Amino acid sequence: LIDTTSSKSSSSNNKGVVNSIVLTTESKNILADMKLFEENTTLRASVPFAYEFVTNEHDVLQGTGLPSAFQKEQTANEEVLQSDDIMLSAVSSLQAQLLAKFTIGNCCSNFHLLLFDFLRDGCGAAQGNIGQCLQENDDPEFRVCCMWSKTDECKEKSEKRKEAEAAEAKAAGGTTTK
Repeated sequence: LIDTTSSKSSSSNNKGVVNSIVLTTESKNILADMKLFEENTTLRASVPFAYEFVTNEHDVLQGTGLPSAFQKEQTANEEVLQSDDIMLSAVSSLQAQLLAKFTIGNCCSNFHLLLFDFLRDGCGAAQGNIGQCLQENDDPEFRVCCMWSKTDECKEKSEKRKEAEAAEAKAAGGTTTK
């Protein structure tokens, strides 16, 4: 979230309002969910402040944080993405995230851990960034489990996810081997 309280570009009636949500992701699904959220007027109305999503126009949505693991694929305009494209995506996402006053991140990700280190050390545009790892969220619905998490809660979430994936694959006429 970007806090506009100290922004020179904010109007006087916008002082103190957090109005931009910086959403960066490597996942096509997250971006699609954001678009669905934006189109749902009931969900939008449930957010208690005016906001807009800010996304990374250079995001290649590679589906992984590991450029070496990225499988090259053609984009809609027939370009083949290279490691340089992924690095531009990552660095421009980092630049956008360093503007935020409030940050929520998935701390299973080394990228987010690096981001939080930068922000804690004062490298962000907003002094005193307030950050939270999703793994530490008070609400279990929003608490993220890392692949290596061994808690009962995470084991249960993993089993539910596998069951949902199997049901989805069965509904689509396929099978899973998980």
